[in-house]
Amino acid sequence: HTNPFTGIHISARELARFGYLMLQQGRWNGAQLVPRWWLDLATASSQDSNPFYGYTWWVNTDRAYWPDLPRDTFALMGFRSNKCYIVPSLDLVVARVGSGPATWDESLLIGGIADAIF
Repeated sequence: HTNPFTGIHISARELARFGYLMLQQGRWNGAQLVPRWWLDLATASSQDSNPFYGYTWWVNTDRAYWPDLPRDTFALMGFRSNKCYIVPSLDLVVARVGSGPATWDESLLIGGIADAIF
């Protein structure tokens, strides 16, 4: 009995690299590893019943999920505190791997990091 949606063990650095691949629109060292059309599709709202969800990505298309963050923010959100936020307009990737807390004010976290950098 395999669980395709769980069981990935990843370091924060590896998760950040994955986020960076997404920030670079699927390109790594000049090679297109992930088709750009798929990234555009996956990081946009995919359904009316949950407009905050794309294909495996949480999205902020209408600034409704994270009202204080840019519209182009999208994120992977895994079990407990494993999360990777990508904000293309800020050239920002934030990766967090941990066992808790399970929730926090994401707008405050990402906004605070952006304020500290810019």
